[in-house]
Amino acid sequence: MKNRTVFIAGLFCVAFASLNCSQEQPSIQYILPPFGDNIPGNYQLVAEADFSSESCLNLFEFTDPSSWKPDDRHGRPCLNLIQGVGAYKPPVRSPFSFALLKDLQVEDFILEMDVESTDLAGGNHRDACFIFGFTARDSFYYVHVAAAADSHAHNIFIVDKKPRVNIGASATKGVGWGKEVVHRIRIERTVADGRIAVYFNDMEKPVLEGNDTRLAKGNIGFGSFDNSCCFYEMRLYAPDVTRCEQSLFFTAKN
Repeated sequence: MKNRTVFIAGLFCVAFASLNCSQEQPSIQYILPPFGDNIPGNYQLVAEADFSSESCLNLFEFTDPSSWKPDDRHGRPCLNLIQGVGAYKPPVRSPFSFALLKDLQVEDFILEMDVESTDLAGGNHRDACFIFGFTARDSFYYVHVAAAADSHAHNIFIVDKKPRVNIGASATKGVGWGKEVVHRIRIERTVADGRIAVYFNDMEKPVLEGNDTRLAKGNIGFGSFDNSCCFYEMRLYAPDVTRCEQSLFFTAKN
């Protein structure tokens, strides 16, 4: 009878895999591309973090520090965004949770970072966001890499003194985050021609592209609009940097 019960339970799992059983199994982790491929000769590594020690946290300023914690997953250190909506209230409609490199600003850049989406119930808007050109809480760009594309998801956005507006010229239908899978994100931006390109694992074909020249130099960051994520090793390349010491004034009261 025990074997019969197991067999019937197995059939039930197959029949209803889309509802429960298949969602419990981790997706297959594939080999990530190497860091630092095809970096222009005039670019240099200007910032990096692997979150292997809490000292890495000193490089960043957070919208809400209580939403983040150092962690270790898959044998790799990471920075865990444990709640996508914390105490921070943006002045206009824009991401709720992100971390910014606080001591430098760049114009042209290439950002490479590994990220895992952990909000399995996030639906089509399950995302990770990457911030650039940040000069104020209501002045920056961000890319929204999500499971499905629409006017508010899986696009490139500008926040320019008003709620975010999508500016992407082309986008895929979305990305497959999977469960317990780490992905490589690469973002390329050049100010003179306004080019913005976002790559997801495949470094040959962008999943998002746009063109905009309204904002130039600014801080770089990462986070989510309102989901949980884990962020792993990060590398930032740029031809020039501007060092800045001012606070970005992110506190839970803002």
